Amino acid sequence: MKNLLFLLLTLAYTIPSIGQQEIPVDPHPHIVFGPGDYRVIAPRGINLRSKPNTSSSIIKNIAYGEKVMIVHKDHYGFKYLGEVEDCDVDSSKLKYPVIGYWLKVSHEGNQGFVHSAYLYNYQYRYYREYQTNVFYDLLRSGMDCGFNFRYNSDWHYYGIYKQDSTLSLREVNRISFTHTMGDFFNFATTTENDCDLEFIIGTKNPLSTGDLTTKTALPKFNRSLDDFGFERDTLENGFMHMFLLSGDSKRKVIDCYGSDRLHNIGVQMCADFDMDGIDDYLISYGEKSIQINLYLSSEQSADGLLVPSATYFTGYCC
Repeated sequence: MKNLLFLLLTLAYTIPSIGQQEIPVDPHPHIVFGPGDYRVIAPRGINLRSKPNTSSSIIKNIAYGEKVMIVHKDHYGFKYLGEVEDCDVDSSKLKYPVIGYWLKVSHEGNQGFVHSAYLYNYQYRYYREYQTNVFYDLLRSGMDCGFNFRYNSDWHYYGIYKQDSTLSLREVNRISFTHTMGDFFNFATTTENDCDLEFIIGTKNPLSTGDLTTKTALPKFNRSLDDFGFERDTLENGFMHMFLLSGDSKRKVIDCYGSDRLHNIGVQMCADFDMDGIDDYLISYGEKSIQINLYLSSEQSADGLLVPSATYFTGYCC
């Protein structure tokens, strides 16, 4: 899959080979930037500079999530900033370009220049009413076309790593988001170690790390609900209930959110992510605009209802 993402990205930029260090050409020479809710997506912030180049003086650092105003719709030059590495399924290195444009912006009374690779126009973000991603985040590494920019500087982040049939949870110390402005996959999420990394969990409270166990004898990865003993129940008020059968008793009720995603539902992973001795799930919904929900047993309510702790929206890229 990552090979396919890389191929499409390469075609989008008309670059013969990133590995040959060829400088990408401007993919959108006539682009303009209209007014909108532009936010910083660099977790460590971006530098507001006095001129549109990386050697000019720094006016200030603008923190992640801060809003900037575009001063002029025209950009001040296309700029290739270098490459970001990702790992292929065989752990080999993939590289893709960080490109964009210098923009003149204002922030809290200061004007200067920033690079568009670290900005995102939030008017195109997903509008969801679900009460997810409040105490937890769910992210994935690599290229994507979804809008998954979520970061809290005082939170803890952990990677779910898959090696053969073993899952482990390890702390992630660095996360970066890059808006590459490609024609297919516009956004990149990377860490200091993306090899074998499947998902990233963010949480306000620390988690235990180490190998992840599962109580079920069924396969851990990418299987249908039936393989995991789920029984679908009634659809009411836009919610679908699924009962996970344990012997003759109903152990959990999982609230799936939404009648528009009742098809192509499957369990991505089954493991004890929060290490409380009870299995947790990553369940995907839908063929287009897929969302993946993280269900943690430690968040189960007193009446047995288990709602998503975090949601990852993958988008639909073509």
